[in-house]
Amino acid sequence: MQENQNLSEEFSYDVIAYPSQILLQTHPTHLAAVAKLYGMNPAPADKCRVLELGCGTGTNLNWQAHGFPESEFVGIDLAQNHIVEAKQDAEELGLQNVSFFQQDVMEITEKTFGKFDYIIAHGLYSWVPDFVREKVLSLYDGLLNAEGIGFISYNVYPGAYRRRIMMDMMKFHTRGIETPIEKVKKGIGFIEFLTEQTAQPQLNREILNAEFENLVKYPLEKIYHDELAEVSQPFYFTEFIADAEKHNLKFLSESENLPTQKDNFPEEIIQAFENISRNIVEYEQFADFLECRRFRQTLLCKKDVVLETKINPSKLKDLYISSLLKPTSPTIDLSPDSFKEFLNFKNEGIDVGHNLTKVVLANLVNLGAHLNTFNELIEKANEILNSQGILYEDLEQEAEITASLLLQLYSPNAIGFHTGKPDYLDYVSERPIAGKFTRWQAKRGDLAINFCGAALNIQDDSIRLLLNLLDGTRTREDLIKDLVETIKSNNEIADDENFLTQMTAKLDRDLFILAKMGFLVG
Repeated sequence: MQENQNLSEEFSYDVIAYPSQILLQTHPTHLAAVAKLYGMNPAPADKCRVLELGCGTGTNLNWQAHGFPESEFVGIDLAQNHIVEAKQDAEELGLQNVSFFQQDVMEITEKTFGKFDYIIAHGLYSWVPDFVREKVLSLYDGLLNAEGIGFISYNVYPGAYRRRIMMDMMKFHTRGIETPIEKVKKGIGFIEFLTEQTAQPQLNREILNAEFENLVKYPLEKIYHDELAEVSQPFYFTEFIADAEKHNLKFLSESENLPTQKDNFPEEIIQAFENISRNIVEYEQFADFLECRRFRQTLLCKKDVVLETKINPSKLKDLYISSLLKPTSPTIDLSPDSFKEFLNFKNEGIDVGHNLTKVVLANLVNLGAHLNTFNELIEKANEILNSQGILYEDLEQEAEITASLLLQLYSPNAIGFHTGKPDYLDYVSERPIAGKFTRWQAKRGDLAINFCGAALNIQDDSIRLLLNLLDGTRTREDLIKDLVETIKSNNEIADDENFLTQMTAKLDRDLFILAKMGFLVG
């Protein structure tokens, strides 16, 4: 977001709002887990202070505040319409622990807002002028507590060069068009036209094709503020870290992957990069060159914090673990040299050959959105293996291998680490209750997202209706009665008895799924 306009002027985000979104990678329990892996002692997520700069319409902060009522959340945004909506949503959700302010970043001081354990700036840093970027980093320096963690996302080179080609073409073609949505549609149409022209050099056409495929995944409002923004400044990773270090900050990790995940590269690449890198920052820069990376979500901490340079796998024993992996087959082959394939949230395949890890991952799938500690997962997996006649002489050593593999798999699209466990149920109670935030999401859109990132598609009107009814006042029989009456009043139902049987079976199935996905609370 741009912060360089006076409040009295028409601000682009007041003309067209940025799409609201939940950012799993910014959740304090996730940030705290990453920090713990590197030896930090961050504030517990259930008793902390969180600041979000450029909070938009507040969806992300309201989601976090709903889950941690004893923590305090503060959102800042320059757009008046964003803050009005954020406050309205917080009031509708009955949240008492979140505050939103229409404020210019340049006016924020420690005196007015105090210190924070976690500071978030997503979609801000690359989209503001230099002096605002300096201010943002100075706020991280001045407002973060000693063991605080700062999250900043930004565009990076060299991948941003490819994106820039498309952005410049769109801006040139739509020059003079004032209406935001028309501007975006014309820009997209022009890029699509160019991708279809065989007269273009093949390399240029391939680049545009790749960028176009990525572009059309996003809402028009997001494209308007990102691709067509006046200010959109990428950085080399080393440049960003150098600027952060001027403000007494240093690199902790990436939010979506760990710098220690070097084993994701071929061994010859790892060795070559280690030979030419003086430190982890340079290693990460070389990795960006190799991957042509275009976007980073970096975690920073205070410069005087002592970090452990290598993660000890035993640190996982203190964390809760979640998974968005799904197996490609229901069975597990435990024979030597066999592999089990899992798909991550992006449907990318992951092959696992270590038996204890295969069973741990399968158990995580069975748990759905319900978290276990690492030790609990190992204990359950070992019991299953014992029942199959597989006995380990040194279970601790096998568990360390599993921990190392889980660290390699860490990603919001696959394996997540958390310092806390949410209070949702893994069963259907007598009078089931869907979380208040889930019911609020059902009223607002077609997707509900829980603590672990499990996403519930609620395009089915019967699911939306069911979620609205799950307020804790109805038994299963009440739910069937209300569902049948409501659906019959809106549709012509020919066979009442058959319809009742179908609806009863569907209710039981839907309640089971909601419980497994972590959308039911006590």
